[in-house]
Amino acid sequence: MKTLKARKSLVAIAAAAALTLSACGSSSDSGASSDATTGTVATATSGTTATSSDDSAAGGAGSSSADDSATSEASDDSSSAASSDDSATGGAAGSSADDSTKSGGGADGLELETESTALGEIVVDGDGKTIYVFDKDTKGASTSACTGKCLGLWPLALTSGTPQLKGVSGTVGTIDTADGKKQVTLDGLPLYYYVKDTKPGDVAGQGVGGVWWVIGADGAKVTSPAPSK
Repeated sequence: MKTLKARKSLVAIAAAAALTLSACGSSSDSGASSDATTGTVATATSGTTATSSDDSAAGGAGSSSADDSATSEASDDSSSAASSDDSATGGAAGSSADDSTKSGGGADGLELETESTALGEIVVDGDGKTIYVFDKDTKGASTSACTGKCLGLWPLALTSGTPQLKGVSGTVGTIDTADGKKQVTLDGLPLYYYVKDTKPGDVAGQGVGGVWWVIGADGAKVTSPAPSK
């Protein structure tokens, strides 16, 4: 009887020990699991942080690249604009120079030369248009006697530069017009055209009103009557 009780006691002790060992093992496994979980979270967090850090660095580099690209494009646009302006600045300067050449200078002076006509060798301009003098003008005067309606039929012989003589005797000069232009003179007499002379060599104005005359190569007015048509 005592032996049986002793055995039951030993069995109970062994069972208790087994339970204790089982509880310790479970706790250890739980700790390991917890550690593993913690490690996984830590690893994941670390990986996320690293990834975030890498992405941030990449983003910074991308932003820097985008900024550099924008800066480069802005610089190119600025250069293009400057070139256009220069370009644009260079085109305006050329136009001004051309206008200046057209408005004056010795090369643009009215040319007086001679042409063979029905009245002999007379003075014409570089385009062959006949030149006239007006008896009502005073030699050496600083103004023309032809004004108002007179100018509608007898346009002034103007020049934008120094007038030139080719084969014509006499002294060439200019006088100022009312609007600031230059009328050519020959031996002190203002010179004119006649509106009814339509082509080179025409002398339709000869003797009109007994006061308008063509000019000979010697610089003197020609008073011969106009040839009949």
